[in-house]
Amino acid sequence: MGIGNDLVGDVERLMADRVLRRRALHRMIGPASQCWRAEAEIEAMYPGTRCLLLPSATVGLALVLELLDLEPGREVLIPAFGWLSNWSCIRRAGLVPRFLPLDDDLQIRADAVAERLTTRTGAVIITHLMGRGHQEIAAIAALCAARGVPLLEDIAQSFGVAVNGRRAGTHGLAAWCSLNHHKLVSTGDGGFVLSSDAAFFARVSARHDHGCLIREGKRRPAPTVEPGLSLRVNELTAAVLRAQLARFALIRARVCSLHAALSSALRARFNFRLIEPYAGDLPFTVLFERPAGMAYPSLAESGWHMAANVPWLAAAHAAAAAGDPAIARTCETLGRVAVVGAGFVDPYFAIPEGVGIAAEDGGMERTVVALARAL
Repeated sequence: MGIGNDLVGDVERLMADRVLRRRALHRMIGPASQCWRAEAEIEAMYPGTRCLLLPSATVGLALVLELLDLEPGREVLIPAFGWLSNWSCIRRAGLVPRFLPLDDDLQIRADAVAERLTTRTGAVIITHLMGRGHQEIAAIAALCAARGVPLLEDIAQSFGVAVNGRRAGTHGLAAWCSLNHHKLVSTGDGGFVLSSDAAFFARVSARHDHGCLIREGKRRPAPTVEPGLSLRVNELTAAVLRAQLARFALIRARVCSLHAALSSALRARFNFRLIEPYAGDLPFTVLFERPAGMAYPSLAESGWHMAANVPWLAAAHAAAAAGDPAIARTCETLGRVAVVGAGFVDPYFAIPEGVGIAAEDGGMERTVVALARAL
């Protein structure tokens, strides 16, 4: 985790220097803009979509939910393991989260979505976490399309991940991605939204810039009147993003190499069951079932990644677990599964002592020793 942030160096400095020498920090118009170029480069990676840079992924979800025009009280199907910002956006939109279960490999299954779709369902959010894609996303997309329910994808932790050869984030109406310092591609903060629906994307774009669209080098009124905001990203952020995109193949290779090395080290020392990645995943963590009595935190204890730990969501989550056996089993699974980071650069998802595991500083070995002490 933090791979992109870890690789910040000469390429980012060169790109940022170009922006500073031009003395043009505001988002520029036309092909000279770093923002415009970064969006085009992401669109090339995600065929059939349009991309818009934003101050954060959370802003992207907030705009998407706002533009769905759902009446207050409608339900949004979403896993209870994800991140606080998703549930916050749902609540701020006047909507109600209804939790989806995960299986033993932390996958969302299409039949679980089908069983929970009702006439009150306003949207379905699938969260692709820790560089791993949900393998039944195509079936879930088909199910949502048949029911007329918008499918939204959270790829905040899964930039560049593919499922059966197709990018996670291209199956539904819209997706959002984070670029903060805990992500595979990092600009410190920031994010973007994707959509393959031209009309919907135009509305998102208009909302982000005072109800205007960029056409032929100028702001022009959007086809429909939109009460816009000022959510533009500056050229420095986009320049750093372009540097990260230029060496994304290196980031991908490093993530996979670190994950393989750490997985191998754990298999050699312990008999943990590892949750293996799928083809197309970019797993920057190793997930394992911790043995009973191990003094090491589980995913259920991972702060605001778990709905049960959010004060204003705890009661709703407890009620869901009490009334839905699959949600209760999900809680048990999250209480068994633990994570150790592959390439973390800070203590956020590191071993208990807060040691990173980069191979060059001996962190891999220290990780194994620390886990052994926790047994």
